[in-house]
Amino acid sequence: MEALKKTLTYFMPEKKADENRRRHTRLSGDGMTVIAGGARFDVVNWSENGFLLKAGNTNLPVTAQELTLKLKFSTGDGTKELPRTGRIIRRNGDYLAVSLMPLNEDEKILFGRMVDRALTESFVRSQLV
Repeated sequence: MEALKKTLTYFMPEKKADENRRRHTRLSGDGMTVIAGGARFDVVNWSENGFLLKAGNTNLPVTAQELTLKLKFSTGDGTKELPRTGRIIRRNGDYLAVSLMPLNEDEKILFGRMVDRALTESFVRSQLV
């Protein structure tokens, strides 16, 4: 990890590299949708900490209000659901940024399995093209 940081800071000043660091890796929204307020939304990108939704014109609150969500992952075995609570932190045009409440230990294990499966299936699809 240190070698990677040194390489990156060679091209970018360290202060700038630290500003761009995220707590969790962002993944493509392929294979994931979110149900909120009775409506289905496509996910642009996501991480353990939150996601960016393509929302268009929606009746969801603008910011700060807590929402009950269902995260749906498409897998080879069908669709898996993970209920979560989140909060809209930003709206920009047709997009909503949602921050998720922290996961408990059991949810972290389930979420990790879903992420592993989504990444594996995404990789397999990319190799079949």
